[in-house]
Amino acid sequence: MPVLFNSFGDIVTALELAWRLRAALSGACAASFDIRALLSDVESFTQMLQHIRAAIEARSCPLESAVENGIRNALAACQDVLRIVLGKISAFETRMTRKVGVFAWQQYWAVAAWSILGGRNEVDSLRTRLSEQLSVIQTTDQDAIQNTVKRHEITLERLYGVVQDMQMRFDVGVPPFMFCDPITGVYRPPFARTSFHRFNDLLAILIDSPFPIRYAAHQDRISLDSRTATVHYSSDNVMIVTLMSYTTTFMPCCFFKERSFGQYQVLLGSGYGLNMEESGLEILKRLVERKHAPRTLCNCDNGPCRRRYHQEIGDEIYWRPILHGYGLANQIALLAANQAPAVAETHYSRCKLIWNELSNDPDPCKMGAEEHSSADAASRRMPASQYSDHRTHLEGSPADEEIRRSAPTIASQIGGTYKEIGNAAARILCDLVVGGTLAVTSDFLGGQAGCLADLFIRHLFLPATCPALSTVTALDIHGPVSEDASANYDQLFALCPNLRYLRLSLLNADLAHTLPTCQAPHSLQELFLEGIEDDGYDLMQHYTSWKTRENLRSVTLAQDCSDIADLAALICGAAALFIGEEDAADRTLILASGASGWSRGIGFQDLDDGHAEHVANMITEVRESLPDLETINMRALYLDDFLPLLASWPKLKHLVLAVSPDEDDGCYHWDLLNNLPHLRQHSQSLVSLGVSVIMYSDPPTEDDARALLAHLTSCDVTEIVVSGFSKTSLAKLDLPTNGSRIRFRCVDDEV
Repeated sequence: MPVLFNSFGDIVTALELAWRLRAALSGACAASFDIRALLSDVESFTQMLQHIRAAIEARSCPLESAVENGIRNALAACQDVLRIVLGKISAFETRMTRKVGVFAWQQYWAVAAWSILGGRNEVDSLRTRLSEQLSVIQTTDQDAIQNTVKRHEITLERLYGVVQDMQMRFDVGVPPFMFCDPITGVYRPPFARTSFHRFNDLLAILIDSPFPIRYAAHQDRISLDSRTATVHYSSDNVMIVTLMSYTTTFMPCCFFKERSFGQYQVLLGSGYGLNMEESGLEILKRLVERKHAPRTLCNCDNGPCRRRYHQEIGDEIYWRPILHGYGLANQIALLAANQAPAVAETHYSRCKLIWNELSNDPDPCKMGAEEHSSADAASRRMPASQYSDHRTHLEGSPADEEIRRSAPTIASQIGGTYKEIGNAAARILCDLVVGGTLAVTSDFLGGQAGCLADLFIRHLFLPATCPALSTVTALDIHGPVSEDASANYDQLFALCPNLRYLRLSLLNADLAHTLPTCQAPHSLQELFLEGIEDDGYDLMQHYTSWKTRENLRSVTLAQDCSDIADLAALICGAAALFIGEEDAADRTLILASGASGWSRGIGFQDLDDGHAEHVANMITEVRESLPDLETINMRALYLDDFLPLLASWPKLKHLVLAVSPDEDDGCYHWDLLNNLPHLRQHSQSLVSLGVSVIMYSDPPTEDDARALLAHLTSCDVTEIVVSGFSKTSLAKLDLPTNGSRIRFRCVDDEV
């Protein structure tokens, strides 16, 4: 900024007057002590004016108006004093020079300057007035200086609070990091750090699993599943893992890679409780002490009970946000708007007691012990007052916008560190299983393609673009539940162009139009679609839209709609056909497989009446698309309706019938095989018959074996193989010899 002209000109004028007075007084410096003192004051005055001029010239901004006016008034007063003195000297010099000449004047001035200036009182008055104005010039900016000092003091205190709240660097390459409690909105630093392998050992004890988090060192990849933890990504793509600790307390963790050694490390957060009870904090302590998870549902100490309890807790919290991390900008916005409730104060004060207890424990999981850091660093870094008074803690946190203005370097370094952690997670994560909801943004996993291959999510929100999804080869998600949740689902294949496996469960008929209508990638080979209960939702519409000549070699469609359109497109060219097997939802399955290895099937709801006839009619309509059919495997109850169809397939060689006990009485109804003697009449190409006896609760008896043999002896198929009986049930029977066309394969051994 330019120097103000008025102030600068006043200073120059005052300097010129002072230099003239100094030159005049120099000739009379031997006259008296007071004259010499006055000369010294004038010299000090000139030096001070020169300093002031240099300071004004060096300023980058203009002076405040009050400061400028003060300096101008003081300089004007100084100029008046100097002009009065110089006026007296000039007037006397003029008169003396005219009368006696210049030389006589100089001699007179050297010895009589005192009287010329008016005597002691006048000289003292001149010195006093000059000193007063000089003091005014020196102190005019004092208020502004004090205000600046106060602002700097406040800024430094806030910066000190930020440093206090920042994660202490355990070692070179370990970045500062803050965990957020979503219930209170309060940010806390980690309380412990451990190596990845040590952390995995602790977690294995807690959830009773030998490999809860899998790390492939040769590929530098990490795999997580929902039984281990729930994974979230912050706005800065930091991978946060919330451990399910089998209580109402959950512990957040952050993975990062240490530069100095290249090994993955884990920062453990303090956790938070849903009810803030002591039991939750006790689990936090037990995790670090490597103790087993407590018995929760029963008095046994087995893994399934603990896992079952974990699943129940997980189900309760899946539909609420568990943890979200934020960068510095989000911290400022959140901390400025949130007040910590009293219940959180109690929780964190208890956590502080546990931290103090853990700091004296030589367990290598404690903060800094692996790196030989000071054990009480946590206590020094987190004074108890911060946890007893959350208002004070918030004031000491990065909650003021001025920090970003006053310390942009610190803010940028913190933000860069978060990005560094996020990018590290993006590079190594290959498998991600989330039991709840994951809202993917365009900058997911750093906004770059990494090595993410398997993505298993309950509810997935898709962005318009996302480079990180381009590497996904296996996607398992639930269908969208609303129009808003289905945004960008029509771009699913564009977002994931390298899909090999796709599973979409619980699809809603009202949102069928939101799914892609274009062809699926050629890489997509395995497809599973499941519709929600809707008798009119036929999933074949998606299959026919997505199918190409190269993709979808393994397909399973599960629906309630029994009216299937274009079934031939799904099973045409099959070499084997499986009919009648029911899934967990009591759906009838029609499954076709080809000689080249492909397998496609569709399950649909059973009809209350005439179901077997309905299935036979479906196959009748598409029988011409099965010219190479060689094997049929179906339930025995379909035999009567399918018997006329056997003649449609001249290459049919093998027929397998499954016989199961009746659901009402538990008995085997062998009369379903009454038409076995007529097989040859409908299929001359048939060479083998298989009978598979299915056991539910009670095994088939000796009487069942006799009844079956009675039906088989009248069947003239070349080879008959029976399976499902035990040796005990066949021990007293007169079985055919080894050369017979009827053979039994027992469940415990082959007879």
